[in-house]
Amino acid sequence: ISTQSRFPTTTESSTYASTTPSGTQIRLVNGQSPNQGRVEVFYNGSWGTICDDDWNSFDATVVCRMLGYSVGNYYREAFFGSGTGKILLDDVHCNGSERDIDDCPHQPWGTSTSTTTSTTYDTTTHTITQVRLVNGGSPDRGRVEVFYNGSWGTVCDDDWSQADATVVCKMLGYRYYFITFNNRRISGNGYGDANFGRGTGKILLDDVHCTGSETDINDCSHQPWGQSNCDHSEDAGVQCSANVVFTATMSSTTTSATYATTTHTITQIRLVNGGSSDRGRVEVYYNGSWGTVCDDDWSQADATVICKMLGYSSGIGFSDANFGSGTGKILLDDVHCTGSEADINDCSHRLWGQSNCDHSEDAGVQCSGALSTTSMSQSSFLPVSTTDSPTIVRLVNGPDGASGRVEVLHEGRWGTVCDDGFRDSEAMVVCRMLGFQHGTPYSQATYGRGTGEIWIDEINCSGSETNIDQCGHYAWGTGDCDHSEDASVSCTQPIGSTVGYNGATGPISGSIRLVNGNTPNEGRVEVLHNGQWGTVCDDYWTNEDAAVGSEPTWLDDVKCLGSETDIDYCSHATWGAENCGHSEDAGVYCNITSVSSTTSSVAVTTSSTPTTRIRLVDGASNSEGRVEVFYNGQWGTVCDDFWVTSDANVICRMLGYKNGTAFTSAHFGQGSGSIFLDDVKCHGNETDIDQCAHAPWTQSNCGHSEDA
Repeated sequence: ISTQSRFPTTTESSTYASTTPSGTQIRLVNGQSPNQGRVEVFYNGSWGTICDDDWNSFDATVVCRMLGYSVGNYYREAFFGSGTGKILLDDVHCNGSERDIDDCPHQPWGTSTSTTTSTTYDTTTHTITQVRLVNGGSPDRGRVEVFYNGSWGTVCDDDWSQADATVVCKMLGYRYYFITFNNRRISGNGYGDANFGRGTGKILLDDVHCTGSETDINDCSHQPWGQSNCDHSEDAGVQCSANVVFTATMSSTTTSATYATTTHTITQIRLVNGGSSDRGRVEVYYNGSWGTVCDDDWSQADATVICKMLGYSSGIGFSDANFGSGTGKILLDDVHCTGSEADINDCSHRLWGQSNCDHSEDAGVQCSGALSTTSMSQSSFLPVSTTDSPTIVRLVNGPDGASGRVEVLHEGRWGTVCDDGFRDSEAMVVCRMLGFQHGTPYSQATYGRGTGEIWIDEINCSGSETNIDQCGHYAWGTGDCDHSEDASVSCTQPIGSTVGYNGATGPISGSIRLVNGNTPNEGRVEVLHNGQWGTVCDDYWTNEDAAVGSEPTWLDDVKCLGSETDIDYCSHATWGAENCGHSEDAGVYCNITSVSSTTSSVAVTTSSTPTTRIRLVDGASNSEGRVEVFYNGQWGTVCDDFWVTSDANVICRMLGYKNGTAFTSAHFGQGSGSIFLDDVKCHGNETDIDQCAHAPWTQSNCGHSEDA
C-alpha cells in the first residue's frame, strides 16, 4: 500500500510498525518511505503477509488508518517484493470504515493456500521523485514532467539520451524505453521541437546525464534544480515499452528496488451515445482500444469519480445499458469507488479486461455541476466526453476549400482549435471529415487568428477516428491558449465520400410514416414503437436527421450523420425518454424523383442522370464561377453555409469534371434574384445536387454575399 498523507516521523529502516487499540500489530516493509510497503501483520508470535486476493482501496484505507494516515492506495502482485514465512490473512473484505483489519471479513488466520519465496530486502530509503508523462495520448509516452517544491515542471532536452529515457520509464514501471524525443533525430526517428507539445511553468531539470542503471532521475547528474538555459521548445519526452514491471526486482546487490512513481497517468474516458457531453455510456481506453464498464455494483460514488474526471462536480449512475449496448471488450468490472478518488483506476476493481458481464450491463452516467478548470489543471491529460454524433468542422481563411484555419461548431457557435498537440494524426482526422485522404498540420495561426471561443485544446488523436470529437482533449472551451495558437491544416487527395461515415446495414427496426403533409414526401414524422405510433421531438433536428427519415413522443435528441439506413441507428435519447411537448414535433420535406405508395413509408428512388440544371457564372473560364441552379422557371444562387469540397465535387461532376474546389463568400461576385438552395451537405458521391441534404428549395437565411 501507499498512503496519501504525511507520516509524522522518519526512520532509516524500511519497516514501519503500529499497534492498534484492538491489539493487531501491523507494519509496512520494504517501501522507499515510511508510508508505503508490503503489509505484514503479527499473529501467534510471528510476522506474516497478507494475500492480495480481492485486495482493494477499502482494505488499504483500513491499514493506513491503523498506521495514523487518512487514506491509502493499494498494490498487488508483490509490488514491494515477496515476503517470507506464513501468509496470515487471505480474502480480506473491508468496507473502509473498520478501525482494525481483523474487523474486516477474512479467511481464518493462517489458512491461506498461497506461497511465498525467500527474498533479500532493501533497507535504504530515499525520497522518490514524482514524474509523469503529459500529452502523449497513452500512458506510456509523452512530455516528461517532474514535481519539485510544490509544482510540476519540465526537463530540458540538452544531451537527453536513451539512458535518461530508460531511467524515467523504469520509474513509471516500464522495463525499457522505445524512443526518446527532443529536437534532434534519435534512433533514426525525426521529431520536431517539443514533440509532445510545449509545457508551461518552470524547466526544473537540465543537462541530465544518466547511466541507465539509476532508479530515480534525481540520482543522475544534472544542473541544480530549477537552473536551466532552455525554453519550452526544448522540453524532453519519452516513449516507454508496453512491457510493464508490476513486480519489483529485488537483489542483495542493489540498494533500492525499482518502483513506479507516486503518480500515474490518468485513465482516458469518454461518454458515448448520450446526446450531450454530460451523459452517456462510460467507455475507458486500455491497451490501445476503447471498451465499456460493467454495471455490477455501479453506484453514485462510481459515477461521481467518472464525472469529476470530466470536470463535473457529481454524477448519477445508470445500469442495464441505459445509453445503449457497446461493442468490443468490457474492460472494467466490480468497480467500487468511495467517491474521493481522482481516477477510476484508483477505485477497487477486477483486473483490467476480466469480467463476467455482457454489453446489456454496460454502465452509464449523468454528470452535473459546473465544469471545474481547477481539476483540469491538476491533471496531466483530461479527456473530454464524446458522443456518437459528429462535430461539424470547417476550414477558414485559406486559399481554397482544402486548407485553412480549423474551426468546429459547438453549442451553436464556431470556434478554433488550439495547436497544442495538433500533429499529423489530428490533421488527418480533420481532413477525412472534409472528404480528403491526407492532411498537413500548421500551428501558430498560419491562416490567421480566429475570434471568439477556442473550443478544443490539448487534442490527441490516433489518426483512426472518424470525427474530431472522438479524440481525447480538454473539456470543451477550457485550456490555456490564445488565438495566436490557432491550428490549421492543408488537405490533399480528395476522396469520393467522407471516410468512416458508413451507414449501418441490416433490417429496418421499425416503421416510419409522414403525417398531415400536402404530398407523400412531406409531413410530421411518426415512428412505430411497441405497437404504437408516436412523434419525434425536434431537439437537434437537422437536415441529416431528415435525410434518414394526444400520441407519445417516442424519440428526442436525434442526431444523425445522414448516412444511416434507419433512424434508430442515429444517436438519440432512450425510447420514450423526452422533455418535449407536441409543439416540438419534428417534420421533414423529402427531396425525391419518384414516390412509391405501396408501403406505409415513403420509398425514394434516384436516377444516375442529373435532373437539376446548373451553371457556373462570372468565372474566368468555363470550369469556374458562381454556382447557379434552375428552379421554377428561373435561375438562382446557392448559399455557402456548410459549402465544402464534397459539395463542389458533386457540382463539377454534374458538369463533366472529375472533382472541384469549393469557394465561399461570393468569391466570383454576388448574384441576384432568389437564393434557391441553403445548408447543402453532400457526401460527394451523389450524381445530382438535389440528392444532397439541403433546406427546402427557396428557403434560406443568407444574402448574396454568401453565394457559393
